[in-house]
Amino acid sequence: MISNYRVVLMLTSFFCCLAIPSKGQSEVKKIEETVNQFFEGLNQKNTDQMASLVEDTSTLLLKSVIFSKKTNSFQEVSLPFLTFLEGIKKARLKEKDWEEKLWSMDISIDDGLATVWTPYSFFVHNELSHCGTNHIMLMKQESSWKIIGLTDTRRRKQCRENESEDPRAIINKSMDTWHELAANADQRFFDFMAPNSIYIGTDASERWTKQAFVKFATPYFERGKAWSFKALERNVYLSSDEKTGWFEELLDTWMGECRASGVLEKTDQGWLLSHYQLSVTVPNEKVKEFLKLIEKE
Repeated sequence: MISNYRVVLMLTSFFCCLAIPSKGQSEVKKIEETVNQFFEGLNQKNTDQMASLVEDTSTLLLKSVIFSKKTNSFQEVSLPFLTFLEGIKKARLKEKDWEEKLWSMDISIDDGLATVWTPYSFFVHNELSHCGTNHIMLMKQESSWKIIGLTDTRRRKQCRENESEDPRAIINKSMDTWHELAANADQRFFDFMAPNSIYIGTDASERWTKQAFVKFATPYFERGKAWSFKALERNVYLSSDEKTGWFEELLDTWMGECRASGVLEKTDQGWLLSHYQLSVTVPNEKVKEFLKLIEKE
């Protein structure tokens, strides 16, 4: 039985935590606006708009980290920001068309310093030129954020070209397909699991490696009757480099509504599931009854 003191303590901690994000979320929004306006200026060749978002245009260096086949290592290429702006003005006169699309933003803040990771694809005359990730540093000045550093990576392979290639959408569809394969007792279900994957079931003893899980589940699949789970809702999250994804989902199952979470990794074979955990949900008002049932068992 939880004491009144612990309940008060938990509630106090809970509401304190709720109070913190409001300010944090406000700063995140301001940073997002700064970054979006900067790249909007780039795409529209509006050098004045870009310059207004930089803390010091005379000292800022734009840097690119590019892999060199000759040296088999990465090299840094630097360009003064003012020189970069002059290049944009010349391109504007030549009516050269380009667009840099940002696919997502991963923002970290500590006091007056913020870092932003933004995977991007760069198009020239609607043709894909290259892609990579921008790493942007910003400093807070009074109520606004200014850019103090900008570095990017560049490559021409494995580039995303449109919204339909959103990793979140791919992961969401892949998980739906995975559940459908189980419902149809299709053994391709196991191919979606990474070689070193872990499956945690609803029983406390059920921590399966892939090999052990395949051995356990194969007889059910061979009989043509495995299990049927259907996602009622799912939230998908991505790492800044978009190579790791994780999710939590609410499932409709023969056990009632279950909760599950998992981790996926992007590989040469596509997205593979490396960790999955399934749990049975117990309504709060039935917890005491549930505990008594376990004691009787």
